[in-house]
Amino acid sequence: MTWGSTVLLASLVGLTACDIPVSSTAKKSSAATPESSTTDTRKFPRNTILLPPDDSTDRRTAAPTPTPSPSPSDRPLDEPFHDTDPPRSIASLGDSITAGALANLDRRTATSLGTLGILASEGFLQLFGKGSGNLAHDLEHPDLSWSTGDSSKLWTHARRLESLTGRALEIGNFAVSGSEASDVLDKEIPELQAWSRRMFNTDAPDYVTLLIGANDICAENAAGMTPTADYKARVQSIATTLLANSRTRMLISALPNIASLKAKAESARLLPPFYNQCRNLWETLNVCPTLTRSTGAERELVRQRVRDYNTALSEVVAELRASKGDRIRLATDTAEADYNQNHVSVDCFHPNPDGQQLLSDNTWSATWWAADYNAHHRYRE
Repeated sequence: MTWGSTVLLASLVGLTACDIPVSSTAKKSSAATPESSTTDTRKFPRNTILLPPDDSTDRRTAAPTPTPSPSPSDRPLDEPFHDTDPPRSIASLGDSITAGALANLDRRTATSLGTLGILASEGFLQLFGKGSGNLAHDLEHPDLSWSTGDSSKLWTHARRLESLTGRALEIGNFAVSGSEASDVLDKEIPELQAWSRRMFNTDAPDYVTLLIGANDICAENAAGMTPTADYKARVQSIATTLLANSRTRMLISALPNIASLKAKAESARLLPPFYNQCRNLWETLNVCPTLTRSTGAERELVRQRVRDYNTALSEVVAELRASKGDRIRLATDTAEADYNQNHVSVDCFHPNPDGQQLLSDNTWSATWWAADYNAHHRYRE
């Protein structure tokens, strides 16, 4: 870490020189760190089935996995695909939220200077589409993604499907920090297609999730936000491309109520027990000004743009359902979810594990398999 970064960190948390520990090991983060793998789980399939989390590591427990039918994972690739069949493969598209950026950290418990170091890094800025290079990748934890994550700390879409069928899914997470809808279309889709062709000899896997739009909203001011018509056209192209494969089903998530995050989180402590608040971090690092710093009439423009994007998503899904049938759905519950300061990571913005779980819960209910899953499983809070 450079001296400049150290000065920035001190300004973020109100530390004096005496507060900085002599040894880097003197103060360790109390945040729970998820298990990690040396293999990038984005592009490579897993070959093992994850067991449900035990009570000592997770608040949620599931009933014993039902005996699966012999069909879904064993049928030939060219066999007709039925609406009731759970998928054998899943991929996710989107931005830093779906990539699991900073999802391994929790604002309420992570207190080390090492944790603060990421906030002054170039990689952190890349989470919002700023800067250059690929340092943001080091801050991503796709195993904690609401959609395709495979960590036993969460009940993601992938883990619920594996628990339902008793078989491992082929998983790909192609979400990239800083992505706008145009980036999903131009960069993520080609990578997904190459992976799918290599793995399944098809242009898309059985099931794809999409959550995109936060970076289209994030700008220096309201004038810099992506126009709704452009956003809609790009999402329409993404969905049309994927649904060209007759086996693919697609779930699009409405945008969470990110416009309300400022009111709910700005007064939260940056890193308890330090003094400074989330609003100080947002201002110092210029985090998504349209969401964190806009006021008055501009603030209302931002709120309206989020609503307009969600309206555009509902129009895209309705139009495609007319020709593709029930192979595309919109998860609307995310738009009304109570996303607050208890769901954010150390940057007071990206979802922590609780935030990722909230996204998973509010999107899973819109899937084709939620009823079957709920009939065989239960949560104990």
